[in-house]
Amino acid sequence: ESGSPGDAVELRLSQQGAELRIEVLDRGPGMSEAVLAQALLPFYSTKRAGPGSQGGTGLGLALVREIAEAHDGRIALNNRDGGGLRVAITLPQPQPVAEVA
Repeated sequence: ESGSPGDAVELRLSQQGAELRIEVLDRGPGMSEAVLAQALLPFYSTKRAGPGSQGGTGLGLALVREIAEAHDGRIALNNRDGGGLRVAITLPQPQPVAEVA
């Protein structure tokens, strides 16, 4: 869906302080500023429906946002220098559960 070949999509996992970060990066066409502003809204499809293809339902990124926020996290979309898109999901790191004696 990114418009990139499969080997041009990168997944990064990292820990930054008390947060876990998941990033998906591609080298596709990226998104216009207008699409970036709307992309996390339900039923807003970021896919371009061309000949022989179907547009999307507009639920994928909205669901990711809802899930991240349900876990006290957040999602950010940014165009990359040199082309492509970065989707970053940040979640608080789970705290150990204290044992009850």
